[in-house]
Amino acid sequence: CLLRGSVNVTGGAGAVEAQGRVRIENVTAETGRTASADGEGSFSGSVPACDGDLLSLTVMDAAGNASEATEIAVGD
Repeated sequence: CLLRGSVNVTGGAGAVEAQGRVRIENVTAETGRTASADGEGSFSGSVPACDGDLLSLTVMDAAGNASEATEIAVGD
């Protein structure tokens, strides 16, 4: 797509470890952002994306341990 909109990715309380970081990458567009979780483990972040783009989410805890990536297609 020529004009990318913005896709918001959110997780409610308990979605990730409190104070963790969530790396949201648009694999298709080769861009990404890092969101910080609050004390309850909820987070919100946005990346430029089009329908069908593949997003990859990785969570890092305070010690620097990273989860395995979770992938989701925009529009699913």
